[in-house]
Amino acid sequence: MNINKVMAIFDEFRLKNVEETLIRHGVKGFTLHPDLSIGGKTL
Repeated sequence: MNINKVMAIFDEFRLKNVEETLIRHGVKGFTLHPDLSIGGKTL
């Protein structure tokens, strides 16, 4: 089964861990977008 899109919300401190875990499990062709509304501000 192919999954086309998954959305998850997690804090910026877990970003690297999420990326490493996806790679370790053989996930390819993914893009991670950090949350740009930190503290209510749009960066």
